[in-house]
Amino acid sequence: MTGKLNARKVETLTKPGRYADGGNLYLRISLNGGKRWMFFYRFGGKRRDMGLGSAAKGGVSLAEARQKADAARAILRSGTDPITVMGKDAREKADRTIPTFGQFAGEYIEAHRPKFRN
Repeated sequence: MTGKLNARKVETLTKPGRYADGGNLYLRISLNGGKRWMFFYRFGGKRRDMGLGSAAKGGVSLAEARQKADAARAILRSGTDPITVMGKDAREKADRTIPTFGQFAGEYIEAHRPKFRN
């Protein structure tokens, strides 16, 4: 069951702590006032905490946090740890491409080849 929070309440909450929306989705407010969406779950017998983004203005909205939590639940149902699919490391790994030696060598030679003018 989700829906314990609403957008207005998320915006006005300031007291540090965890506020449940339901379905293991929480708004966490730190001592310095920072707001983050968290999804708590168990995988492989261990408790896991997955950050879903900042809840500050311009960050992840309540609706977006609920969608991300739904996606994480679907991944869990398939037997996979959502952090390996949705987490920061997974996003960074997807953004990185490792060139082959041939690609690297070709780019290096082009970058260091003397430039001749005609």
